Amino acid sequence: DRVSKMKLTGVPFAGPADAPLTLVEYSDMQCPHCKRAHDILKENLGAYKGKVRRIFKNYPLTNLHPWAYRAALGLACAGKLSPASVPAFESGVFDRQEDISAATANKPPTIVAAEADKALKAIAAKTGLAAEKFARCLEGPEAKSLVEADIAEGDRVGVSGTPSIFINGRKTRGYEWPEVKAVLDAMSPR
Repeated sequence: DRVSKMKLTGVPFAGPADAPLTLVEYSDMQCPHCKRAHDILKENLGAYKGKVRRIFKNYPLTNLHPWAYRAALGLACAGKLSPASVPAFESGVFDRQEDISAATANKPPTIVAAEADKALKAIAAKTGLAAEKFARCLEGPEAKSLVEADIAEGDRVGVSGTPSIFINGRKTRGYEWPEVKAVLDAMSPR
């Protein structure tokens, strides 16, 4: 049972805590398909207002995306410092995805980290997170532990790529709206 392998309490989420449907999205903040999935969900989940609790899990594909892990740390810090800020922080990173990728393209790892951190700190400030606390969190062990826990959980539930979306434990075939909607409707209480 996939749901029993997912941490669904004590994690940041959007939507009502007692929603009948829980959508868990394993995502990579640098992945263009994940940005598309984010935009699709943001645009279409309104039709299920009050029925869906949405949980974002970090699953950075570091072999493909050099700044994805830094972004995952940033999102973990947003969740730790202010759980309500997570949706805005997530949207902020996805909105700046192309700019961050351009600034980090073909650069050595230290430059990638510095450029990513600069962008993440700006997004954090725009989201209302305290700059010093966010900066300390990015370098601290707790954010890394949270990201590593998401990755391990994703491995346990069968994530093999991003984005991977589960609704009440059932994996969607893909991230396009008809695929997600089909599972939402099938899992909805009658």
